[in-house]
Amino acid sequence: LNALSTINSMAYMNKNDEIHDFIQVFTENIRYMFRAGLHTVRLGDEVENVRKYLRLQQMLYENSFFAYIDIPENLAYYPVPQMMIHTFVENIFKHVVNIHTFTNIFIICEMDRYQGENMLKIEVQSTGKKFEAEIIALINERKEKSDTGTGIGLINIRQILNLMYGYTNLMKLENEEPDMGKVIVWIPGKTKAEFIRKQ
Repeated sequence: LNALSTINSMAYMNKNDEIHDFIQVFTENIRYMFRAGLHTVRLGDEVENVRKYLRLQQMLYENSFFAYIDIPENLAYYPVPQMMIHTFVENIFKHVVNIHTFTNIFIICEMDRYQGENMLKIEVQSTGKKFEAEIIALINERKEKSDTGTGIGLINIRQILNLMYGYTNLMKLENEEPDMGKVIVWIPGKTKAEFIRKQ
């Protein structure tokens, strides 16, 4: 709905070139979303979709945020659950980014030793707002649901990780001073046998 509203506003302002660019990126983003499911994609493909999503948001929130993505080239083919990073970034725009403040977004990927295995470690950080204590407890203490109905997207991702990899502790939330919230996820190199990797 936000995308359609943006296109409508651009039309009133006769921004034909911007409308063309917006629709092209929006179409590619939607096409990627329609392929989503309980399977993995290459990290490079997931990140490319996130970059396109950020381009759309830049048209909505011009000069309101900066995004930095740090992914070594040798990790581009590492398998990750589709739409996972996208969901984290989307949550930032839902709960943090607005036209009255400036938000920094950082996506950092590296290999890490965790649970006795070499895993991909993904950190998605944003300035401007910390996670509420309830949300941190909800995820880090692996509660099944929130008393207030918040954090549904994060709970879903945690459950997907559990289903696909058999671990219950692959995701955690942290706050850093003065105003940064951080999601950390570890991704094993292989899913359970029933989750066939699709490329």
